Amino acid sequence: MLLRIALIGYYYKVGMLSNLGAILSLRYKRIRRVDDFNYMVNIANKAVAATPLNHPNYTTILKNLRNTLSTRFKRTRAIDNLNCAVNVINKAVAITPFNYPN
Repeated sequence: MLLRIALIGYYYKVGMLSNLGAILSLRYKRIRRVDDFNYMVNIANKAVAATPLNHPNYTTILKNLRNTLSTRFKRTRAIDNLNCAVNVINKAVAITPFNYPN
C-alpha cells in the first residue's frame, strides 16, 4: 500500500513539475522575466530527478529539459547551456530501447 502511494506521489509530482514548467514558459514568453526562465530550467531539472528511469515518459521529460536548455542557449549564447542540452540528449539516447516506436 505504501509503495503504491509512493508511486502515485512520484507520478503526481512529475506531472505538477511539468505543469509548473509549462506555465512558467508561457509567462516568460509574455513578459520576458529572466528569473522565470532560470526557474523553468530548475523545475525541468527537478522533474528529471524526480522521475524513475523506467517511467514511461522519462524520455519526454528529458526532452523538455533539453528544449528549455536549448532555448536558454539561444537567448544567452552561453555554451554551457548547449553542452548540457547535448548531455541530456545523450542520456535519452542511451536509455531508449533500439525498437522504441518514437
